[in-house]
Amino acid sequence: MKKFFVLTIGLLITLNSHSIDAKNLSHKIRESTFESTKQSIIEKIIARGDLPYATINTQLQILNDCSEFGLGRFLIERGGLNGYWTNYIVQFPSNNP
Repeated sequence: MKKFFVLTIGLLITLNSHSIDAKNLSHKIRESTFESTKQSIIEKIIARGDLPYATINTQLQILNDCSEFGLGRFLIERGGLNGYWTNYIVQFPSNNP
């Protein structure tokens, strides 16, 4: 599970980092809607192609999976994590007995 989060976070930050204010990675509110942001990421994945560790299909599946829960949606919308989600990931094992 932790490997999935690390891979997901890495992919999404890589895809979004050039289009976000570098001073405030995860707090910038974008002008676009969630769906348009997701579509932009889909286009970037397809244009970039396969990665050594993830095919286009794997990347698109991760993106779709992430859009189904709060942490994933935040990563897609903001391109990074804030304090709340960082704490959520770090505390995850203790939050779910």
